[in-house]
Amino acid sequence: IDFTIYASRGEVAIQLAKTLGLDTSDTNSPFSDIKSSSKYAGAATALYKLGVFTGDEGKFNPASPLTRAQMAKVLVKAFDLKMKQDTLKFTDVPTSHWAHNDISILASNGITVGKGDGTFGTNDNVMLKHLTAFINRLQ
Repeated sequence: IDFTIYASRGEVAIQLAKTLGLDTSDTNSPFSDIKSSSKYAGAATALYKLGVFTGDEGKFNPASPLTRAQMAKVLVKAFDLKMKQDTLKFTDVPTSHWAHNDISILASNGITVGKGDGTFGTNDNVMLKHLTAFINRLQ
């Protein structure tokens, strides 16, 4: 695996389903752009059932990258994380940002410390190495 590449939504689904030990046998995908024969079908379907991935206008977009803000939302939902102690603030995540709560919850659980410069990088695409780091911290 080339860890310098971005984690696609499909790859995130596969990794999360594996980590969570989900039953991925149901490949009858609710997403119009994932056929039942797709390698992502079982994982995407299982995560859809949990409300982790809801899709965008009926599509999953398995090849698309995931932003760090989107990843925060997915991880909080997948692992049912709760706010511990809201201490870490990021200069690029105002309280008005749609993912503020999810990012704060991730930080309060020690899953992220941001990028080291006071920012979280909300719109940066998640790289495979970061996906692996996030998941390792959650186990």
